[in-house]
Formats: sequence, structure tokens, C-alpha cells
Amino acid sequence: MLRLLINLCISLIAAAVGLLIAALVLPDMSITPLSFLLDVAIFALIRAILTPFIVKTTVRSARPLLGAAGLFASLAALIVTVLISSGLSIRGFNTWVFATLIVWFASMLAAFLLPLLILKGLLGLRLRNALRPDGAGNGDLGRLAAGEL
Repeated sequence: MLRLLINLCISLIAAAVGLLIAALVLPDMSITPLSFLLDVAIFALIRAILTPFIVKTTVRSARPLLGAAGLFASLAALIVTVLISSGLSIRGFNTWVFATLIVWFASMLAAFLLPLLILKGLLGLRLRNALRPDGAGNGDLGRLAAGEL
């Protein structure tokens, strides 16, 4: 259950990063501050629903396009989000193409880096506790080195 919650948070943060970067970089894409959280939730939900379906369909019928499944899911999620929410606006063909690429790449990069940053933070916290000078972490350093913590 905790892993599911962590994955959900990472997915939402990654979607937020992707949408925010695209909106900042592309002049014909805008997100209103009031609808930002709703847009992120809609986008992340639609992408989470569509990605497995697109991957399964791609594996069966167009295996060479498997790597583009995330792009297709991002484009579809952007389309649905624009249709559902009045706070997200994308105007022009080029903006749609670049928005899809930017959102896909930025959210993919964020989804890759966030777990590493979380893990680094957790390991740093455990290491600091193991090395505490008051002795409260006594014995934890050996357990940390053995991979038990």
C-alpha cells in the first residue's frame, strides 16, 4: 500500500513537472493557476489508464512503435485534459507536438529521478542516524553496511 502511494505521488509530481515546464517554455500553451492541480490530476490519471492499453496494443500490432507508447499516452492525456478542463489551453499544431514531447520527456525524467532522490535522502538520513555522536545510533552502521537497514 505504501509503495502504491509513493508511486502515485511520483506520478503526480512527474506530471506536474512536465506540464509546468511545457507551459513555461511554449507561448501557445497555458495553464491557469487555479486549475493546475486539477489538470495535473486529470493528465496523470488518463496517462496511467492509457499507457498499459497502448503498450499492450503496440506489442500485438506494431512492436517497433513500443518505445513511442509513452508519447502516444502523453498526447492522448493532453487531448483529454484540454477537453475536460478549461484551465489548460494548447493552440497550434507545432505547440501540440512540442507540448507532447516536452511533457513526455520532462515527466519521464522526473519519474526516473524522483525515486533516486528519495532513496538518496532516505539513505542519508539513515547514515546520519547511524553516525550520531550521542550513541543513539550505535550498531546501526554495521547493519547499514550489511544492507539490513
